[in-house]
Amino acid sequence: MPRPKLTQRADGRYRCKYQGRYFYGATQKEAYQKRDEYRRKIEAGMRAKAEGLTVKSYALRWVATYKAHLADASYDQCVRILNRFCAFEDIGERAMQDVDTIDIQNFYNTAQDMSHSYICDMRDTIKGLFLFALADRVILHDPTIKAKPPKGKKGTHRAITTEERDLIHRTQHRIRPAVMVMLYAGLRRGEALALDIDRDVDFIARTITVRHSVRYNPRGAPVIVSTKTEAGQRTVPLIGDLAEELRGLHGLLLQDVNGHMMSESSWSRAWESYINALNCTHNGCQKRWYGRTKAHKQRIEQYEALTAAGRHIEAEQIKLPPWQDITIRPHDLRHSYCTMLYDVGIDVKTAQKWMGHADGEVTMQIYTHLTAEREKNAAERLENAIKSSAGGQNGGQTTSSHSQMLDIQAFSHTAI
Repeated sequence: MPRPKLTQRADGRYRCKYQGRYFYGATQKEAYQKRDEYRRKIEAGMRAKAEGLTVKSYALRWVATYKAHLADASYDQCVRILNRFCAFEDIGERAMQDVDTIDIQNFYNTAQDMSHSYICDMRDTIKGLFLFALADRVILHDPTIKAKPPKGKKGTHRAITTEERDLIHRTQHRIRPAVMVMLYAGLRRGEALALDIDRDVDFIARTITVRHSVRYNPRGAPVIVSTKTEAGQRTVPLIGDLAEELRGLHGLLLQDVNGHMMSESSWSRAWESYINALNCTHNGCQKRWYGRTKAHKQRIEQYEALTAAGRHIEAEQIKLPPWQDITIRPHDLRHSYCTMLYDVGIDVKTAQKWMGHADGEVTMQIYTHLTAEREKNAAERLENAIKSSAGGQNGGQTTSSHSQMLDIQAFSHTAI
């Protein structure tokens, strides 16, 4: 039986019907093609109600249904990523089944300069969205399978140096107690902001209990929330130096000048002030006065006089060194705490508990990275020791075999 012709509508389009749904086209052929394409999708397993469902509409339902269990900070991160995705090339207004692998890859490429951890969150969010859409029969194939996110900037956090640790101990500042808590108890910034000394610090049992965290709303006002994960609620040991630092203090660990919880701008100003104090301790004065003080000017004059007289060795000994900026970030302190746990031989399970990591793989990655760094440094020291030994034998140096033996012994006792 021949296919019946369609009647042209008043607006010039043609319309055909299939299972209660109408399909339109500028020509009869176009209308039939849309109908047949829909029929093939239904026969392949896609739900009828999913036809035309936009990315934004499904993402709203998905995040509210499948991500409701997340802590506020993680939930907000997921929402921010989905908002970025929907805004990218208006993907949010397109049908779920119209998003292809190229669209996903192009979106991933926009994160090239972002941190590795953020890119992982972005990848997991987008893959999760389409994986559940596939299970819900909203789409027939997963466009994220072949898309590869960039690696991003990995390992941006670092452990502070011995010199920086000594600098922290020598520098007085109003947020110093919070700095010490992040350094010697491993608290995140938000956890330190929420810490109440009277409630959370037990000087008798020598413990710190982490119960809450602080995040900032869009206006920068502090909001008390649960910790990043359930594992974030934890009890960590209160070591002696930290106990002495906190003894005699009461109420919130971090307060603004009025005794209230710090806003985002208050925290930023306080941290900037603290870094400036570290710089002053390290360099001897404010940066704007460096090289301009009376003592510095005298030193510069002496250097120039010795240089002019050809006494270069003496000149180098009194030369004013260039200003050195101290660039410590809050999370570097927490990373330093994990490094200390590794250095003293704390097992991964205990370190995971004290760090508040929900996934032990995160702790293991830090431990593995530290092991690799220690092995690299040890190999470099061994190579330098061998070169030094060869130089002594071939170049007439007086390094004795006994001193070489001491070098190797020192190397063998280094923590790796």
